[in-house]
Amino acid sequence: MKISLIKLGTAVLVSAFAITGFAQTTNQPPEPLLWNLEVGLNYVTGDYGLPEDTDVWVQTTTIHYEQDAWHFQATAPLISISGPASVVGNVGRANTSTKRGLGDVTLGATYKLTDAATGASDFDFGARVKLPTAKENDGLGTGEVDTYFEVNYHHTFGTITPFATLGYRFLGRSPAYPLEDGFYTTVGVAAPLADRTTGGLAYTWRERIVTNADDASELMAFISHQLNNRWKLQGYVLTGFNDASPKFGLGALVGYKF
Repeated sequence: MKISLIKLGTAVLVSAFAITGFAQTTNQPPEPLLWNLEVGLNYVTGDYGLPEDTDVWVQTTTIHYEQDAWHFQATAPLISISGPASVVGNVGRANTSTKRGLGDVTLGATYKLTDAATGASDFDFGARVKLPTAKENDGLGTGEVDTYFEVNYHHTFGTITPFATLGYRFLGRSPAYPLEDGFYTTVGVAAPLADRTTGGLAYTWRERIVTNADDASELMAFISHQLNNRWKLQGYVLTGFNDASPKFGLGALVGYKF
């Protein structure tokens, strides 16, 4: 959460932090830890083709539950946006005052296709629904339901793990937000940097969301450190290459398994 300004602050984290889960740990606990709570803080800024920059802070709280091949998650963002752009760049908002509040809650489910011989999972199939819980008039949401379907690939060759995501979005439309459906993809690579630490690069492309707009194009560098079997720290920096993407972004996250 994946073509808008606010979604960039959260959905890019979803991609990066799923990737950095490849960081290996030792001394695994005797029982599986089924729940994972993650709290993150993200910042993105850009002009999005407008005369002034728009700054966005997004604080995310995500709860995960994993059982066998299934992984479920729910994310609730708190948003602060200052500038002329809205949650979908330069669409639907024309004031520069700072707005704060709850963003759109996202619910997701992923199924891992596991190799019976090796027990490894190279492909995951996922779906997410964005619920219109944010205030549309404040530019914090579109007031519509969005749905995403995607397939994720990752495989480790020695110490290097390439990964890729291919998805398609169905965006809710309104007179204020005449959005378009479209494809999105992420490709990248992750590798160990030190004991319990993984880093990597990821490039993301997303088809335009409105007529005559640019396709979004961004590059992100990320790092993850596993403190122990329960605690992890993660972070990223990113840059965009056109008006559909932020000029700069960064974020950090702490996760706890139980």
